[in-house]
Amino acid sequence: GSDGARRVRFDAGEPFWLGPLLHVDVLVVIVVLFACLVAFDEPLTVNYALLAVVAAIAYSRLVTPPAVRSSLMFGTPPVFLSLRLLGEWGAVVGVVLLIGFVLKVTGLYSRAVVLAWFIATPLALVGTFRLQLRAAHWLHERGALATRFVIVGANHVGLELSRRLNPRAFRGFFDFRGEERVRRDHGDVRLAGRAAELADFVRRNGVSAVY
Repeated sequence: GSDGARRVRFDAGEPFWLGPLLHVDVLVVIVVLFACLVAFDEPLTVNYALLAVVAAIAYSRLVTPPAVRSSLMFGTPPVFLSLRLLGEWGAVVGVVLLIGFVLKVTGLYSRAVVLAWFIATPLALVGTFRLQLRAAHWLHERGALATRFVIVGANHVGLELSRRLNPRAFRGFFDFRGEERVRRDHGDVRLAGRAAELADFVRRNGVSAVY
C-alpha cells in the first residue's frame, strides 16, 4: 500500500521569501527588546546591542524553531508547540541572567526594561507563530509550501499514492515503460518521463521528494 512507499528527499527549489517567513523568531526577540527600550524611554546603547546579540545566539542554540511545516503536515497541536517554546525561552532567560551575574554587568541595564522584555518576548513569539501558521495555511492551500514530488512507477500503488497526496505539488509519474504502454495499462496517466530521466528532472524542477 501507499503507507509502505519509500521516499527520497532532495534540496527543494523554494521561493526565496519562504525561509524568512518561517524563521523570523530571532528577529522577534531583538525587536521586542528594542520596543521595550522605546516604551521605557531608555537609549539604545552598546550594552543593549550586546544583550541582543547574546540573546539571539542563546535563542538560536536553545530554542527549537516552530515547526510550521510539521504542524501543517502532521497536525501538531499549536498549543503544544507554544508551551514548548515558552519552556525553551525560560532556558534563554536563565543563560542571559547567568552571563550577566558572572560578568557583573547587571547594573548596566534597566531592570524594568529587562523584566518587560523577558515577559513580552514569549508572548510575541507565540503570537508570531500563530501568524506564521495562518500564513502557512494560506500558502499551503495555494501550493507554495507543498513539497514537490514525483512517483516512480505508474501502477496501482503509485496511482493510489498520487490521490492521497497534495495534487498541487505532484509533478508526474516516472516509469521504466514507455508512455504508450503505461496509458494502455492504466489509462490517462500523467507521465513526466522515463526512469532514466528522473535525476535531471529533479534538479531542473526543484523536486524535494521521490516516492
